[in-house]
Amino acid sequence: MRDLSFPDMPRYASLYEGLPSFIKHRLIRRLHLDPLSVRNFSFCRRALRYIVRENPDVVVFRSVGPWGAKTGRYLRSRHGIPFITIEGGWKTGERETARYGPNLHISVNPDVADYLKDQLPGVKIAYIPNGISVKDFAPYGRKAGVALPRPLFLGCGAMEEVKRFHLSIKAVHYLGRGSLLLLGKGSREASLRQLGKRLLEQRFLLDAAPYEDMPSYYRAADVVTLPSSGESFGMVYLEAMACNTPVVATLDRNRKNIVGQGGKLVNPLDIGAYAAALEDCLKTDFDNQPRKQAEKFDWSKVGPQYLNAFKGVVEDSKISFRRYPLYRRMGHRATGTRR
Repeated sequence: MRDLSFPDMPRYASLYEGLPSFIKHRLIRRLHLDPLSVRNFSFCRRALRYIVRENPDVVVFRSVGPWGAKTGRYLRSRHGIPFITIEGGWKTGERETARYGPNLHISVNPDVADYLKDQLPGVKIAYIPNGISVKDFAPYGRKAGVALPRPLFLGCGAMEEVKRFHLSIKAVHYLGRGSLLLLGKGSREASLRQLGKRLLEQRFLLDAAPYEDMPSYYRAADVVTLPSSGESFGMVYLEAMACNTPVVATLDRNRKNIVGQGGKLVNPLDIGAYAAALEDCLKTDFDNQPRKQAEKFDWSKVGPQYLNAFKGVVEDSKISFRRYPLYRRMGHRATGTRR
């Protein structure tokens, strides 16, 4: 089979970044011609011939945005193949994909699913969470060697503004004990490193680690924390809890559903409350509750939900010739009723 990997386009990406902001956001992105969308288009274009040749019962487009949905509409219209879209849990991005009227759109975030049901009443929307293979994140095994004073608080993810790791630094400083290890890369590395060294001195380290080594870091930590303003889902929480390490997360519906009794939820903008939640996690005997919470999302439990959804679309397509609306960018009025 021909290579279907996503292409690298450094020159196009560089050209895009040099454009004025209003052109990027008001024109290029709306036309789905930003670098990520063009990569998705390239993938879908190359995949199309194989899909047509194999003539599957259903096509699932995962995280390829509007170009996946456009490709799905073509396949359904010309070849009678129903399609499903699955996206990562951001409201506007998922709306831009789901407005093309898939047979089913699956969101991994319950708030986003409800938002889409309100915005696109003619599109079938379902909430199904992400899954995890808990066997890959065992509570017992090698622990990473971290030369920092205990207790050890671990934050991992992209070092970007949305993750708000500066709040973690301030919370550990407020707590007055323990160390903070941040693992990840991003545009905020320099500022976070500067703040961490200023407030925590030798109790702070910002580094990076291969993904395959992450279980050893989860096991080494006393508490894992991610105070992001929003998460499309939040795999870090599940991975940490699968290693039976409690987590401190931002209080919202999505994180409440994920964390359950496997950690503490807090408004991290309240630094005092955030520090208290970290302390509370240290003092609480969670027993095996974090691990048990993560097991609720194991693929052995979540996988059948996806399979049933896929089967439902296939069966529905055999007995129903409903027309699927193409929505305008804003508003609920349909612009077309092609299959």
